[in-house]
Amino acid sequence: MIPGFVEDFDEFVRARGDALLRYGFVLAGNSEDAADLVQEALARLGDAWPRVRKKHDPEGYVRTTARALQNRVVNLETGESIEVSLPDGVGSMQCHPEWCAGRQGLRGIVQRVDGSEPKILPQELQPRGLLGDRYAIFGVLDAPMKRGVPLSIVYDFETGVMAKLGERPFAAGDGMVGNGYSTSPSTTPFWWTGSRVQDAKEYIVLNLAAIPR
Repeated sequence: MIPGFVEDFDEFVRARGDALLRYGFVLAGNSEDAADLVQEALARLGDAWPRVRKKHDPEGYVRTTARALQNRVVNLETGESIEVSLPDGVGSMQCHPEWCAGRQGLRGIVQRVDGSEPKILPQELQPRGLLGDRYAIFGVLDAPMKRGVPLSIVYDFETGVMAKLGERPFAAGDGMVGNGYSTSPSTTPFWWTGSRVQDAKEYIVLNLAAIPR
């Protein structure tokens, strides 16, 4: 049995429901909206359960879905709530307090929360989440069967620099990047090669928090 793997959807909800509600509160800023957000995300997970559970990260699916459903950024210290400005055709948008990352068609896009300073990234990228308060992570869509394609791309909001995480050794499905678990976005992505996590002989971990500002 792989650690963290859950066979039954109801078992997953019982085990992680409270933690997901706390995460929903971080996104929504109040208990009522947090419950609605998590309920909708769990409903979508339930529909996709036969597919998602094989990836051994159903909680990551719920967190990503909840972020995509949320269209406001809330400062829990001040109570200030800012609506995220989304250009037409943009989806899967996730936001830090100042910056957002999403997709427009098959391209990655980054922008400030108010919609200013939009930038279309120069590759076919799929947003995969946020890392700390400074980075976003994207999956690479182009040339999926080509050996040497990066497993993921990290984008630095402060500098506009992109860096690859690992390389696909053979073909699509070989290797994967994980973000870890954290109420706040993790700053320690890790990756491995091979088609299954249980076959990985080593993990490579990147500590983004150690990069100077």
